[in-house]
Amino acid sequence: MTYINARLEDIELLAEGTNYKGINFNDKIRICSGDNPARQFESGQQRGGQYSCLCGVDSKSHINLELCFKHKACTLEERRQIIMQGKIVSKMLKEKNLNPLRNMKKMIDELEDRHVNTHTWGKPSCNKNSMTFYMPLHDLSNFIINFINELPHHADNNDVKSELEAFSSHELNERNQLKGADARKLVIKLCIFIQSLFIQKKVPQEWKTMIEALVDIIHIAYSSEASRSPRQILRLFNSSFLFATLARSIIANPVKMTSRKFYGNHFHSTVTHLPEAYRMINAKSILTEDSERSFGSLKRISENTSNRKAGYIIENAIIRYRAQEDDDDRADSSQKQESEISKLAKSLPPKSRTTLLAEFHKR
Repeated sequence: MTYINARLEDIELLAEGTNYKGINFNDKIRICSGDNPARQFESGQQRGGQYSCLCGVDSKSHINLELCFKHKACTLEERRQIIMQGKIVSKMLKEKNLNPLRNMKKMIDELEDRHVNTHTWGKPSCNKNSMTFYMPLHDLSNFIINFINELPHHADNNDVKSELEAFSSHELNERNQLKGADARKLVIKLCIFIQSLFIQKKVPQEWKTMIEALVDIIHIAYSSEASRSPRQILRLFNSSFLFATLARSIIANPVKMTSRKFYGNHFHSTVTHLPEAYRMINAKSILTEDSERSFGSLKRISENTSNRKAGYIIENAIIRYRAQEDDDDRADSSQKQESEISKLAKSLPPKSRTTLLAEFHKR
């Protein structure tokens, strides 16, 4: 994308701005790395702070499952209406000021106009207004890393702790990012390992149930549209609740990382928003990993076979990439990974119905 002529032309035209219904817009280019900045711009809110999720539940309450499931998130239109209710903001927008709350003084004036006492707040902070979109399958992969890193520190048996640490070290190899397929295989391997420890009576039943619930969550999240049904949706809600409840009981207070990190956006999105998203749409259909597989190949082709000059690099990359795709000897990586995961999952015992004991209502 760096070398295409359309991008170079757009950069030159940025200085002229855009006029829409008599309003001049001056655009700014932001080059983002990773998904988090994209979430920030899509939601129109800053990421992080006390409210790190667009749903409106504060970060400290992500562990409160009852609150998370009962909370109703505001739509973007409802947020817009709240902003427009203020007299100061409405006046500034009519004056074609498209960023009325840019500085803290204007925000304080707006709040005081709405009869909010800001004098008892101490030092002002914008962090309490920052929220973000959620991307369930991306958060699921990231939570798996946190979970596997943290789990060994909550084993009562020192031998089990050493074995889990060795498993974590060998499988993660100090990586802080995993592909979705690698994360899925890793959880299945962990489930097989925990089941073997359970047979040896080294870990309690709760550990085995917790890992099996996580495997169930991943299986449903990556399942096809044809398998999505009311029964499957209910099972995902039940498995998410079961896993979250057991994780709060077994992990409780994290040791290797802060509670904010372990029970943060990745945990919150996995146990709360993934079932909600799956209820509306097949979660696998919004996964961009398949499309992003081409990035690495295109980069390698461009670095090794082009002169890196605008006007030449695009055609070369497309032709060579298409040739690789059409090569009969080149295996379909997506189908190959699904096959590997399917074979590995056959080592697990048959799935049973999700069972929620009476004691879960007391936790």
